[in-house]
Amino acid sequence: MTESESATSAPASSSADRKTLAYETLKRQILTGKLLPGMPVSEKALAEQLHISRTPVHEAVQELVREKLLNVMPRRGTLVSPVSLEDIRQLYELRRILEPQLLILSLPNLNRTELLASKDYYRRCASTPGIESSESDHDADFHLFLSGGCGNSYAMKILKQLMEQTLRIRSLSNIWDESRYLHACEEHIAIADALLDGDLEGACKAMNLHLNNSEEGYRRMLSETRTKEEEVKWLWQ
Repeated sequence: MTESESATSAPASSSADRKTLAYETLKRQILTGKLLPGMPVSEKALAEQLHISRTPVHEAVQELVREKLLNVMPRRGTLVSPVSLEDIRQLYELRRILEPQLLILSLPNLNRTELLASKDYYRRCASTPGIESSESDHDADFHLFLSGGCGNSYAMKILKQLMEQTLRIRSLSNIWDESRYLHACEEHIAIADALLDGDLEGACKAMNLHLNNSEEGYRRMLSETRTKEEEVKWLWQ
């Protein structure tokens, strides 16, 4: 039974559980690109899908509005929020500030066996596109693993939030063009290789290169997507 099937097979037992179920279901659909920017969200349809009342669904929607993943538009209803070039800039600006420093703090506590396993996973992904499970976010797992030994729970909470937003952008990118994902696999391998060699400076440089390339690739993806959308609009004018 898949995650989505189990979510719809039995209603949650309490009001808080029902809100959490609606929140996590809807958020996952947005972050993984199942609900694309601009798509409408029907509280009634989600309530029926999850076999719960509309009240916890409405509460979940309001929470996602506060997180800027949904927009309530007059006369148009609730829509999935767009991703902007400014969103991407701010996201990667903060990641460049955080991640190299957290990597330095985390290095003494990095598990070499797990690092080797991560490198092997990305080597297989680079050579066999499409083997990554859609139910997992290995990119977030890898970055959180690299920073996880930093001993700073506040920084890790921020990084987890940043990785959620990155998942959304990456999911949209994979729909548009798989090449960025393949390059990211090679960049993750380069980070792991530097760490395995004990080259902290090289690992930080590889991390910054990866983040720069990701930002550039996603900005290009968004710009090209918008250009094609304008071309389609012109054809129908």
